[in-house]
Amino acid sequence: MRITTGQLFENNRRNVQANYATMAKWQMQLASGKRVEKLSDDAHQSALLLRQKSIKSAIQQYDNNLRHATGYLGQSEVALTELQGIMRKAYEISVQGATSSLDQPARLALADQVSQMQQRYIDLANSRGNEGQYLFAGMSNTAAPYALAGTTLSYTGDNGDIRVETSPSQTMKVNTTGGNDFIEAYEALESLKTNLIGGQPGVISGTNVGELQAQTARFSQLRSEVGVAMQQVTNLKSQNLRRMDELTEGISAIEEVDFTFAVSELSRAQTAYQAALSVSANGFSLSLMDYLR
Repeated sequence: MRITTGQLFENNRRNVQANYATMAKWQMQLASGKRVEKLSDDAHQSALLLRQKSIKSAIQQYDNNLRHATGYLGQSEVALTELQGIMRKAYEISVQGATSSLDQPARLALADQVSQMQQRYIDLANSRGNEGQYLFAGMSNTAAPYALAGTTLSYTGDNGDIRVETSPSQTMKVNTTGGNDFIEAYEALESLKTNLIGGQPGVISGTNVGELQAQTARFSQLRSEVGVAMQQVTNLKSQNLRRMDELTEGISAIEEVDFTFAVSELSRAQTAYQAALSVSANGFSLSLMDYLR
């Protein structure tokens, strides 16, 4: 088969271009530090890269949700701890007030303590989080959920659960709904105060002591529920951190250049390119007389 000068020229041109493209590819990878920058670089690896980045982005959002949950639960736990302390102190006062040998001025002094505790109790029941939300109002956030009218505490919140998404198929509750539990505890405080003022040690012994012991236990249970939720958040955050680290490594393995390998390949590509240029230059420097010699 006869090879024309035009064919030789075209073959050499393609060879030079191919070698230049290979050399340029390694130069660009070394300059950017990225092995895969666009889909055309490696369709299969690019698709895998997009999927892993999408998963990582979703996990980051779930982790943001968990940070919100940590704040909500942590602030609730602080308030519940103090509320439990109030009920425990009220129980101790009821035990003191139930003693028949205690004189009435002493009972009145105890009643004054309870009155001050009630004021603090309402403040805590209306606790707000960092974002201004009422912690114990359910999903209602337009006004303070607990208000005192005379000696009666009322609740204007709701029983809604505030939940955060922790995975594609899982949510968790982050709020404690006070509602009737908080009202009953306040009523127990009010009853103790009334019986202290009225000098009723028998009623305090037969009613208030047991009520306040039960309310203290109830707040302990609420704190325990928050503690369990906080541990769950901690576990989920640890899982997310491990998964994020795995994804970061996987993305890096796909996307980033192996510099040692890339430098070696660039050197090889430069050699091939120079060789292609040399062959092309030498081939077309031959004249008809060079062929006839």
